Amino acid sequence: MSNPLMGVMGRGPTNNGIARLMNIARMVKNGNPEQIAQNLMQQNPQFRQFVEANRGKSPEQVAQEHGFDLSAIMKQI
Repeated sequence: MSNPLMGVMGRGPTNNGIARLMNIARMVKNGNPEQIAQNLMQQNPQFRQFVEANRGKSPEQVAQEHGFDLSAIMKQI
């Protein structure tokens, strides 16, 4: 049985998926959200489309338009 996480991480071999996951983990650890967003935009066309569609909007506007409860999310963070 294949690991669904590896399927989400990429189409290439498992080691490629692991490398991507480790890269994301390093970025999160370094705490550079701009770098994380840039890398995700390069690797994921759907994420890029979401970012471009919401550029210039406040977090509150994006949450409201997409049906998110921003205050609940912020409490979790």
